[in-house]
Amino acid sequence: MKSQNLQYSEPIHSLPPGHERAMMSLDERLLLYALVYAFQPQRALEIGFAKGGSACIIAAAMHSRGLGQFVSIDPAPDIPPELARHPRFHCMCGKSPEAVPLAAKALGGTVDFCFIDGNHNEDQVYADSVAVTACLSSVGYILYHDSYYPPVARGIARFLKEYSDFSDGGTLARFGGHTNGEHYGGLRLLGRVNMVP
Repeated sequence: MKSQNLQYSEPIHSLPPGHERAMMSLDERLLLYALVYAFQPQRALEIGFAKGGSACIIAAAMHSRGLGQFVSIDPAPDIPPELARHPRFHCMCGKSPEAVPLAAKALGGTVDFCFIDGNHNEDQVYADSVAVTACLSSVGYILYHDSYYPPVARGIARFLKEYSDFSDGGTLARFGGHTNGEHYGGLRLLGRVNMVP
């Protein structure tokens, strides 16, 4: 059997303007872009906008694929100029988990990808996760930021214990660092699809 020379014609994408606003390590930013680019969501949701850095990354990855719409939820978003007129991005001023069904309705269907980086207490992470399940597609993914932070990790563990239709893809980014003696960083992936063959 002869080997084939594969040719990859797509250009390597750099991170978009505005990515530096994300309170994430460079590794996490690159991984977020790569996951959204690879998953090709038609409808994406973000809980926790803050300064919009991760939203810039998600919107750019979707735009590079020429696919989908993206809604971000935050009670007080600071929308950067890079996103103000982005054709795939919409920001919803509101609090999760209450605003999650409204965001899904605005997207016009089930969500294929959700990035959760909102309030970092256990109960809120759990409540956000539960709210997302009601609008997540049968092959949808949830990606959490700061999964090394103990309250976030506990919220995810509690959710997984009660929702057995999710597979745990594990933590995909290395430990991010300390803030006031607390562990932060880490991207943890859950999927409604079976991620283990």
